[in-house]
Amino acid sequence: MKQNFAPYSPIPRGLQRINLNAYRQLITHCMRQKDYEGAIDTWHSVIALTAQIWGAQHLKTVAALFELGNCYFKNHQPKLALAYFARAYEIAYQNYRDMSATLQEIKTQIHIAEMVAACIGPEPHISSCLPNKLMNVNTLLKMVTLAEMSALRGRNQGAEKIFRACLVGSLRLLKKGDLDESKNLFEVGFLLMQANRIKEAHQLLAQIVHANLSAYAECPTGEALHNALLDYSACLQQMGLQHSAIQTTRLSFEVIKI
Repeated sequence: MKQNFAPYSPIPRGLQRINLNAYRQLITHCMRQKDYEGAIDTWHSVIALTAQIWGAQHLKTVAALFELGNCYFKNHQPKLALAYFARAYEIAYQNYRDMSATLQEIKTQIHIAEMVAACIGPEPHISSCLPNKLMNVNTLLKMVTLAEMSALRGRNQGAEKIFRACLVGSLRLLKKGDLDESKNLFEVGFLLMQANRIKEAHQLLAQIVHANLSAYAECPTGEALHNALLDYSACLQQMGLQHSAIQTTRLSFEVIKI
């Protein structure tokens, strides 16, 4: 019976759009249920139908490819996610080169997926899977969030590797000596504390404090060191080191220069 319909009865465009809306509603339902495999299957149908309606090079197709990549990523399949992020970037770069924000967003996801794919491999070598050129605070913040989500979903082994990779990347970035970046790294330490990764937070914040102490003489206000010490104090308090936390808080106010 299929042979009688397919060659001679193309689906009208209006019906195609109805089907597309139905697929998207199904994806929304799957995502709410955290049924990422169901969402992935449906996204493949969305991409095929979107390409039929608007064309394979259309921005809507780029968006669908990007979202499929995100679904693979959330399903802890970063290598498959990379293939669709890369395809989305290729089409966007060829046809929408002026959309710099879109290109940067896709590129960021590619970088994160590359790092995660390396980190959760069978024999990860963290020191070699985090090249300096990929390290920036925004990427690290996303990786901490991803690690926390992985832990909440019971993917403890993958979460451990990503948390460890975040710490390595943060310390490597700190060693570059960029004060602006080191100030922004407070946010990574704060997220680590929120995720109850006190050990990693303590190690990072201690290094941030040390870095700011080294630059204190050149700092006109001492504000960077003040903030570093406050964050470090909060970390010490969570570790149960109340006396050290109080002393660190006091010191944080003594370093403010007039």
